[in-house]
Amino acid sequence: MTKVLIENFRGIKHLELDLDETTVLIGENNSGKTAVLDVLRLCLRDLGPRRRVVFDAFDFHLRDAAAEPSSADPIRVEVTFSENAKGDWSDDVTGRLNRQRILQVRDDERSQVLLRVTCAYNVMERDFAQEWAFLNLDGQPLTGISETALGTLQREVAYFYLAALRDAAHHFDAKGPFWRPFLKDSQLPAEKKAEIEQKLREVNDIVVASHTSFEQARNGLRKLQEVVPLASGDVVSIEAVPGRMFDMLAKAQVHLGASTGAKIPVGRHGEGTQSLAVLMLFSAFLEAWPRGAPIVALEEPEA
Repeated sequence: MTKVLIENFRGIKHLELDLDETTVLIGENNSGKTAVLDVLRLCLRDLGPRRRVVFDAFDFHLRDAAAEPSSADPIRVEVTFSENAKGDWSDDVTGRLNRQRILQVRDDERSQVLLRVTCAYNVMERDFAQEWAFLNLDGQPLTGISETALGTLQREVAYFYLAALRDAAHHFDAKGPFWRPFLKDSQLPAEKKAEIEQKLREVNDIVVASHTSFEQARNGLRKLQEVVPLASGDVVSIEAVPGRMFDMLAKAQVHLGASTGAKIPVGRHGEGTQSLAVLMLFSAFLEAWPRGAPIVALEEPEA
């Protein structure tokens, strides 16, 4: 990623930013540093089918106190990917981009891909409309590009954003983009999985039986049958211990040893430790699934 152009996004009216291997953004509060990192996240990670809008009303640049998003100038973002030198990108990468017909070759023989994303209020539909397109070397949209081209580009980069609002629990959640693959990567044979699930159910029965108040709760919940059609038989079960592998793995937590030796969830450690743990998770993800060039965005004080 060598250049980004941003227009009418939040506090940014117009910005052209050349990017190096490492680029440091320095500025006073509310000068647009976070907006740069956010708009790259929207374009490189969140963007999907053309009809699904990733921008919201407050992403538009409001020129004054009376301005409305519906009358604001369109958001425009252009992200340029290019080789530093001819042949930097592998044949596999250029082949995948070429098959999607989005790869361009500059006069200096360096390969380039240019993605443009726009969003504006559509008066006819009374809603925000978003478009994305790949551009040629003259800045004009390429025609006949498949919807899958965007996904191909996004798979070539792994955009990781660690905000200053530290929230390690979010990154280590079952829906976290870099933790979820580890949870899904179970290689247990079916027989072993069934054996483990049977043992989990036995443990759950022991735990539930030790809490007599659970039975009162079950009796109360059974009254749902009088209002809502439910399955026949024992319709209420309490899972103190998940009885299925996928459910158990979804609740898996990472604990780090404190100085006392106690194992504490990563989200309860110090802020700096949380940030480092999240970065190490991203590093582990890249090692386990080595796809896409990593793009890391850090906000202070993590940077």
